[in-house]
Amino acid sequence: MFKGVNRFMRLLDDEMENNYTQENGFWVESMLKGMNRFMRLLDDEMENGFYKMKMYIHSVSELEPKLKAASKTARLAILYFTATWCGPCRMISPLYTSLAGKYAKVVFLKVDIDEAKDVAACWNISSVPTFFFLKNGKEVDKVVGADKSALERKIAQHAG
Repeated sequence: MFKGVNRFMRLLDDEMENNYTQENGFWVESMLKGMNRFMRLLDDEMENGFYKMKMYIHSVSELEPKLKAASKTARLAILYFTATWCGPCRMISPLYTSLAGKYAKVVFLKVDIDEAKDVAACWNISSVPTFFFLKNGKEVDKVVGADKSALERKIAQHAG
């Protein structure tokens, strides 16, 4: 989406330079100002972690397409199994969210085991937090527990 908005902004800039007339100039300038404002808001939201809502998985039917898409593009996908009542999960969650901002080409997914019991059952989750690292549809690594350094190290290892 970000690239699409940037492309649109460049097209508007070109339109203003090449076809600027009194009739269409006001419309183009207004659109350009609106898009600039939108880009600043989007940057702020990305920086503050509001984008994270898109990483939540609520069912197996929601998970499958995301894993297939990651596999098709050969991207690393990380499945983070968590629970609201889990203290270590609450401790490591902000790090996971910040890493999602740092590694844009990695697909970060979050599964609450109490909300998505079917997903937790499919992955045989017996302890939280648990992180599965998937590449090309196959599990390549796993971290069980709130080990911040292991999580960061394995993401850096497999993201490259």
